[in-house]
Amino acid sequence: MKKCLIVFFLAVIAFSVTAQINFGVRAGMNINNFNIKSEYYRAQELGLGFTGGLFLRLTAGDYFLEPDLMYSRRNSSFTYSPQQNIDTVFNTNRSYLDLPIHFGKEFFNVISISTGPVFSLKLSEVAEYYTTNQNQKTKIINEVFQKRNLGWQIGAGINSGLFMIDFRYEWGFGVFQSFNLPGLISDFNPDGNSHSLQVILAMKFISD
Repeated sequence: MKKCLIVFFLAVIAFSVTAQINFGVRAGMNINNFNIKSEYYRAQELGLGFTGGLFLRLTAGDYFLEPDLMYSRRNSSFTYSPQQNIDTVFNTNRSYLDLPIHFGKEFFNVISISTGPVFSLKLSEVAEYYTTNQNQKTKIINEVFQKRNLGWQIGAGINSGLFMIDFRYEWGFGVFQSFNLPGLISDFNPDGNSHSLQVILAMKFISD
């Protein structure tokens, strides 16, 4: 992964020298879930969130480089089941400052494909949990997810004048951290990744 990032950023620097510049705003929704690698943990239903922010597009011929600065809010849940018929359900609500950097290609000035890394900084987090044999819900704050995260995105877009519609799929690597709950000695340590599908509407400030 480190070698891929080094090659990617060297290509970014070389590309930026001769590129034309455009910029704009974008906003949309993300649908997210987890892929947890443990027999005791499992992901729950898909969560729906918001994403929005600014983008910069550097274009050279049919190729483009697009760094974004995005705020994203993600809601999702997972379950811990160490014993039969007793589940601990975690409902999570968290917000991030995301920096995706995409390198892509346009076809016929209408369709585009792109890919690149995304760097995420957690701004806030609230996780609410309860067990199936109890009705009381308890909140824990800033305990379940890592502060910084690295992911990778692939995307496709449709361009029409000043407007674009983008579809992006994101893998987040190692999003969880070890945490514990009040009254319990043992730590919870889910090992897994996050997955997110984004549908985004963007508006460029300069017409191509």
